[in-house]
Amino acid sequence: MTEVKQLKENVYRVEYRASTFTSQEQLDYYLRRRCAELTLPEGYDYFHLAGRSNAPGLSRHTSQS
Repeated sequence: MTEVKQLKENVYRVEYRASTFTSQEQLDYYLRRRCAELTLPEGYDYFHLAGRSNAPGLSRHTSQS
C-alpha cells in the first residue's frame, strides 16, 4: 500500500506498507519508482530522498485478516 502526502510545494512524503515477505530491496525500488512518478510530470529531472525514517531497516507491521 502506498500513501503519498504533499507537505509543501514540491515536497512529498511517500510511505509504503507491504507484507513481511517483501524485501528491503523491493521496498526501495517501489519508493524510488513512486518518487520518479511524482517528479517527471512536474518537469523535473531528479528527486532527493530526505529524512528517511527507520532506514535502512524500515519498520515492518503484520496484520491478519
